[in-house]
Amino acid sequence: MKHTGYLHLASNSGRGPGKVIIEIVVDKDGNVTTVNGPARGSTTSAPVLVAKAKQAAKNAKFSK
Repeated sequence: MKHTGYLHLASNSGRGPGKVIIEIVVDKDGNVTTVNGPARGSTTSAPVLVAKAKQAAKNAKFSK
């Protein structure tokens, strides 16, 4: 089942605004096991923003 969620992050990279789409896989316990991106729909591929988005996704915990 595919679900979409949003996590808004502030960046001080000086590169301006952008949207980074990250695809994740979550195990049955709510832990993020896989992080890929930037995915289709991203408006930036700035390394600083992509790294921040991936780190935030890795640190996320999901519940039912």
